[in-house]
Amino acid sequence: MLGLLALTGCPPATGTPPPCLPDCDRANLSEAFLKGVDLHAAHLNKANLSKAGLEYADLSGANLSQANLSGADLRSADLRQADLRGADLTQAKLRRASLHGAQIDDKTLLDGKARLIWEIASHGAVGRDLNGLDLSEANLSRVDLRSAKLSQAELSWTDLGEADLRGADLSEANLRGGQPGGEPV
Repeated sequence: MLGLLALTGCPPATGTPPPCLPDCDRANLSEAFLKGVDLHAAHLNKANLSKAGLEYADLSGANLSQANLSGADLRSADLRQADLRGADLTQAKLRRASLHGAQIDDKTLLDGKARLIWEIASHGAVGRDLNGLDLSEANLSRVDLRSAKLSQAELSWTDLGEADLRGADLSEANLRGGQPGGEPV
């Protein structure tokens, strides 16, 4: 994980992995400092991670079903393919987190913007009308946005690296600080 973080420009891990790894089901990790920690495929079912510092953490493939992640700092965290069914992510900081392929359900507590970003990241938005919507600070890298209607959309600081934007309408969209095609605007 440290090599991957160095390659992607993320800071090295500064948090300490919890001693319960790999099986942390029902663990109380509330307010734990886990910045950049490799928790890939960890078992965190029903764990309490409220207000935990998980910025840049690798939670890809982790079982976080029914976990309490309320108020957690998940900025730039890797949640690809994570099981978030029934998890509480109220007030979680999800700026630029990778939600591609994460599993969520109707019991997952996630604000409307985060749920929309998850939906787009996981299923694409070919031809979808997203005019005027706030998708700022999202990780939409490698997402299929062909012919999407993104006129006047708020895309500031959104990662659109390698996204397929062929035929997309980006007229009057705010792309400040974003990365269409992987290059900063």
